[in-house]
Amino acid sequence: MNPTTLLSKPAAQYRLLLLAAILQLAVPMIASAATENINGLYFKADDATGQIEELGHSLVTPDSSFLINSNSQPNGLKVTWSTCDTGVTDTADRKSVCLNASVENVSGSDIGPVYFPDLQGMQPISGDQTELRTALGVINPFAGAPFSQVYGGTDIYERYALRWIDFGGYQGGISIYQKKWGDEDMFNGSPILHAPLVVSRAAGQNVVRIAWQNNITLKPGEKWQSDDFVFTFHRGGWAKGIEPFAQFVRKMQVGALGRQTPVPSHVVHGLGFQTVWMVEGLESSWAPKPNFTFSDIGRIAQDAKANGLDELVLFGSNIVGHLPIVLDPRAGTEAQFLAGVQKARSIGVNVSAFASFSLDIGTPCTESACVPATPPPVPGARPPVSAAAPYAYDPTSASTFWTYHSELLPAMGSPLIISETYPTSQSPVLFEDQFPNRTAIINSMLTWANKGAPSFTMDEFQDAGFMSGGLVSTMQQLRNKKPVPNYAQATISGEPVMNLERAAAVLDYTWAWNDYIEAGPFLNAVRYPRINADVSSPRVAKMAFIDGLYMNVMLSKPNKSNGSALVSENPVMSKTLKQLSSLHKEFDDYFSNGTFIGESVLSEPVTPFIRTSKTSWIGGSIFDLGPFEYQKVFIKAYQLQTGSVKKLLIFVLNNDTVARSVTFKSELGLWIKPSAGASYTFTSYDESGTVSNSCTMTKGANNIWIGTTKTLAPLQMAICEVETQ
Repeated sequence: MNPTTLLSKPAAQYRLLLLAAILQLAVPMIASAATENINGLYFKADDATGQIEELGHSLVTPDSSFLINSNSQPNGLKVTWSTCDTGVTDTADRKSVCLNASVENVSGSDIGPVYFPDLQGMQPISGDQTELRTALGVINPFAGAPFSQVYGGTDIYERYALRWIDFGGYQGGISIYQKKWGDEDMFNGSPILHAPLVVSRAAGQNVVRIAWQNNITLKPGEKWQSDDFVFTFHRGGWAKGIEPFAQFVRKMQVGALGRQTPVPSHVVHGLGFQTVWMVEGLESSWAPKPNFTFSDIGRIAQDAKANGLDELVLFGSNIVGHLPIVLDPRAGTEAQFLAGVQKARSIGVNVSAFASFSLDIGTPCTESACVPATPPPVPGARPPVSAAAPYAYDPTSASTFWTYHSELLPAMGSPLIISETYPTSQSPVLFEDQFPNRTAIINSMLTWANKGAPSFTMDEFQDAGFMSGGLVSTMQQLRNKKPVPNYAQATISGEPVMNLERAAAVLDYTWAWNDYIEAGPFLNAVRYPRINADVSSPRVAKMAFIDGLYMNVMLSKPNKSNGSALVSENPVMSKTLKQLSSLHKEFDDYFSNGTFIGESVLSEPVTPFIRTSKTSWIGGSIFDLGPFEYQKVFIKAYQLQTGSVKKLLIFVLNNDTVARSVTFKSELGLWIKPSAGASYTFTSYDESGTVSNSCTMTKGANNIWIGTTKTLAPLQMAICEVETQ
């Protein structure tokens, strides 16, 4: 089934074609000499007739309710499907259908799992460059070897982090989303964040299966009801197909799932933040050699501000997992910390301390405080000599991943964020998720806020399962108290490792071990928290800047850990960040008020780009993600409308190692259509933001416009602005 052909079909017919593709029931294999062996019973549609066909059996009439009977399943399964409200209005460029299904087990055997929707026989739209795009990643399912992959989703390190996908290419496709936000699906009676997405291509076949695996078991007589799913057939790239989902998200982000306080303005309009690693985790407590002390905060902030950054995260500033929140004495005193925070604020840099706790530290807390599990280290106190066996380094052990120190030989730890970013680091400890310590967390954070340090970055921000809504509502309670006059600029950031949908209600930006990630759909539909990208090279910095990712600048000195260097100690990155900061200010209206449409602005690829990776995991601190894959020509765009004025801003980055001129094609009318009598005007800028002839656009055939840049050096940008009424 090629989804782009369905835009020309009448609504009733494409509903029928959809129905036929989206339901599969796995039934027990029943084998006998007189019956047929079946371990999967599913339906497909005949594109010519639109009839629903039960594979291996006679045609089934397309009624809204029907009973499946066959020799292999004598008692049958009753399947009822119905349409539902999409909540959106169709346009000439996209049509949407909402469907759900219910299943009643009228057989004598257990049934499960249920796959719904189940798209089988999905054909390539753009050859092996056909894309399956999720909130935080893209795969090319028709390229490479046959595969089968489960995408678990839910957090900042998984491709399927939101319940939305798009299958297609630059000229059209199908977007699908589950009409659910914040709430959890069920997995064998227990809550999970999303029903897993199963994607596969069998050997010898050039079709892909995309199925939502509902891991439930229906006993005889039991019923199961699916959620509503919206299917949008669209022209153009993924940004056209995501429009209904973006409208749905805006409707859902209200009340407990909506932001109750605005994102601080410096995060909305800012380029990014810097992270410094104050004290390495294995550093001595009796003779510490920290990377930075609290007395250094002022000069770090001064350096960050000079390089276009106005947020500073102090990784390792606190003792991990303790309530009340305790500073790490190896980095200095409370007085030095508070003085540094105040100095940074006077410079125009907000400082966020690093808090690492879940809702349970292991011991129930009083109304005001919790007792730390172990006392914090005291500088100058030599630890007692231990008779324990010496530490044995095992590179295959998971525990080895948390044992990094730059002075160890070998340094241990694991490679972090391979590609062009930093090489090694350490992740903090994870504690169990319980719920008794909400009051203690609020009181401890309020205590620091009233002292003048109201911003926190949280490791392992978890809000899921039996503590659903707990951490989000805790942070909402904290923010609603507004304890200090400058609290409007206080930030709450973190590493959302469970429910990114709920975390969006309180986090201003993410702090995660991610390199550049293709987060365009999240940036388009959800926007906040701003998704971070850890950058330490001009290439990653420019890609992150163009996409509107919130840069986490975490630089290192030679043979030292990430976060051990000032920006000014890396002249190449310093120059790059200053340039990008200036451009970000010049085009801030697009970044903060526009809509990111990414490469969807193109009507065809500029250069071939096929991703080899199909893993579910896209980040994190302990996994080798393989080679850094990126386009040789990197083109992304933003939409912006102010009154009657409609604009596009198109960035073109020569991401290759050789100089080149770039030619690209775009159907501008898909994104900004001139009113009657109006026309397009074009302005181009070089990468300093100066008006130039770096990009020209001419009209071609079939409403396609052709853009051409001057010769661009490696990693040089051209910027094209299009405007109409």
